Amino acid sequence: AYRPSATFYPSVAAITPEYRAQVAADSIGPCRAEKMVAAGFLAIGMGGVILLAAFIPALAQNASPAEMGVITLLAVGLCCMTLGLGFAHALRNLRALVQAAVPATLPEPVLA
Repeated sequence: AYRPSATFYPSVAAITPEYRAQVAADSIGPCRAEKMVAAGFLAIGMGGVILLAAFIPALAQNASPAEMGVITLLAVGLCCMTLGLGFAHALRNLRALVQAAVPATLPEPVLA
């Protein structure tokens, strides 16, 4: 039997594309003003986590406790992987920025 889930929230459903764009601009603006990079690793990782969280109830409707254990372990593993990929993307961006900021030739050290 289908059991309805309490996953609908009017406040989330009411979020418009314009509001999302404004939130992004409010996050990126201060970074741009300070000549920093606003990385989207949280959005990348959390997107995967949210998708998995939405998918688990569909898998778990008629699952036995043992099957739920397997579903949970797979979901946790995939969540860790998506968060790790997002973090790795942010580090790759940071590494590229740092390498670009290093001068081609380093000055000779001054020995006292």
